[in-house]
Parts: sequence; structure tokens; C-alpha cells
Amino acid sequence: MRDGPTSKVNVMSVRKIAITRAEVDKSLYESNRRYGTGRRSIASTLRKVFLGTTVAVSLLTAVSPAFASSKAVVKPSHIPGIVKRDFAVNNEANATLSYSLQASHEQGTSLAMDDAAFRADRLSGYPTLDGARYYPFTGSNVSTSLPFQTSYPAQFAVLTRTVAPGTPTAPSACRGTGGLLVEQKDTAKSNWRVTLEPNVPVVTAVPNFDVGSPGYGHFISLDKAPALTNLPSKLIAGLYSRARTGVGGPLLPASAFAGGCTHLGMGDPHTDVGTTNGLTSSFTASTLAPSDLVIYATKGGGALVMFTVRENVSQRPPAGDEILRRHQTSIGLAILNLLPAGHYGTVTWTIDQQVAIAVPSTTSSANARIVGSCSGIVSISGTPAA
Repeated sequence: MRDGPTSKVNVMSVRKIAITRAEVDKSLYESNRRYGTGRRSIASTLRKVFLGTTVAVSLLTAVSPAFASSKAVVKPSHIPGIVKRDFAVNNEANATLSYSLQASHEQGTSLAMDDAAFRADRLSGYPTLDGARYYPFTGSNVSTSLPFQTSYPAQFAVLTRTVAPGTPTAPSACRGTGGLLVEQKDTAKSNWRVTLEPNVPVVTAVPNFDVGSPGYGHFISLDKAPALTNLPSKLIAGLYSRARTGVGGPLLPASAFAGGCTHLGMGDPHTDVGTTNGLTSSFTASTLAPSDLVIYATKGGGALVMFTVRENVSQRPPAGDEILRRHQTSIGLAILNLLPAGHYGTVTWTIDQQVAIAVPSTTSSANARIVGSCSGIVSISGTPAA
């Protein structure tokens, strides 16, 4: 952090500007995930531009398992092998910073965040996602929701518990963490690829999927759940409220922005507005188009809703000053190298935020709570100083 941005008062004098949330919070967030919370890498920042490749659940085909199971394009017995392969490819990609391997098992915002992380680590001179050495990990399947589907694209969701053998002692402090994976196969010849991957700080906080005796789960049709499809807009309203007032409402309590093993560690937009030591920041948030929202039924008439929102943080120095971006060498700040070193009049951060929200009823968003979160910088842009 000693190499953070500075404000150039004049050609003879350069003063420090306090490093803002876009830098410190992302670095701290990485440190939290270094202790076993993240799926993509035990030590990686949760990073990820929407590529428009995910397919909304409303486009997927789900029919009753009363039809012969042999007609299903994917069966419950296939899931363990699919998830095991995904973790294996993920580990190999992270250990080699291979874009092609990453793209072979991810798409959408998941791929965008991880590609940004790979670019940043390569620019920083690191051989792996963790820095000098990569620590492989996997996940044990806790529960799965596989709707009965007879055509492609096909999709399922799985909750995993993180298993990290051989990882340094400190990460073992984060026991009971895991992640939700939404896996999708677009055609009969394509790979299964992760489209969403919210990290879950407390696995037991995720409600059980509604799974029938044949082993198949259920989608919640988007056109039949308006209260749930409005959750992205409600989340954005909460983010704006948090940015303006420091209060995000019932969906975004203060604990959502706390760090540590058992907390979501979401980036706090309240630090992205106003002026800090002369550097003025502004915050915006929006939904994605097309949407990547998916809804899976949970036991007792509830649902698990997962989607991505896009956040932008813009920064500018006082008139006549500039932001000096230096090359970063710390693995914790490697993501900042997405913006080349230089002098800038403004800097804009684009951040994707994936969430998993549990709701007790499909007819109302009351008592909704965020149980999983994954965010990451996907791009940093700047306008050169005059």
C-alpha cells in the first residue's frame, strides 16, 4: 500500500492521497479469501465484464421427472464427476494462469473476473494466481439441485464445502466455508462451465434445495416469481442507500460489509462517495443485460436466487492535481496493475458483484438474506492527465 496513488499538487511537490476502498478494501477482501473462503483460489482476490454467454433460467427446459429418466440430458449420478473435473481444471488454470483452461470451464461474469485476475498477476510477474506458489483445493458436495432437463442448455446448482489439503496453517481457521456453483452446458458438445460462483462464508446458512425422490430439483420460473425477479433492483436500491447514508436496509445490514471468515465481506459503497484527502469518488450500480439471474427452489416453499450486479467507482483529484498510478509488486495489490502506471485525471473501477439470496417464500421477498457473495474488479480505466 506504500505504492498507492498520489495527488500531484505542482511540479515540485507531490503529496499522498489516502488509498480508498477501491484499493484497500479489495486488498483486504483478498486477504480474507486467502483464509479459505474463496473457491477460485484459496489465496485469490474475488475478481470478475459480462460476456453475455449465460442463459437465463427462463430459457431452460425443465419437465416433470415422471417422464423416463433416460430422456434427461444430465442425471444426478453425473454431478459428482462434473464438479470434480471443474475443480481439477480450475486448479490447473490457477497454477498456470492459463486463459484457455479458464475459458474451458467458466463463462459470463465468473470468467470475466478470473480473466482480469490472471491478467493482473501476469502483469505483476507472478507465475500463479497465488503468487510464487499455488495451493490447490477442492470442494466436497453438500447438496445439489438438478432440474429434470431434456435439452440444452442444461444447468444445475451445487453447494460445496471447501477442502484445502496442504494449504498453509492460517487458512485452516476458516472452517465451514464453501461456495455455490451454477454449472451450465450449452450444447451436447460443449463443456460444463461455471456461470455463477458466490462464496459462502457459512455453509449451514444456505437452505436445503427442494429435491424429489428421483433426485431432481426444481427451477422457479422467472415469469411466475415477480417478487424474486425484482431482487436485483432491490439490491441496487440498498447499495445506493448504503452509499448515501451508510444504511443499506434489511437486505444489506452492516454485517454484510464486514470481513473475516464468517462474514460476506462485500465491498462497501459508503466508502465510494464523497471526498477523502482531496480525492472525490462517486458510485453507480446497475443490472446486467441480458440478466444472469437464476432461481432454484428450496425446501419449505422457499428459493435461492443468484445473479450479478455491476458497480462502477469513479475517482478524480482536485482541479489542477492528478492521480499518479505506480506499478504494484505486492500480490495483494496486483489487481491494480490492470491500469498501466501513469498520470491520470480520472480513474474508473468496474466491479462485478455476484450474490446468492435465500428467501423463505417464492411469493414475497420479505426476510430475504444474502448467504453468498463474490465480487471482483473486472477492469480499471483512466483518462490521462492534461
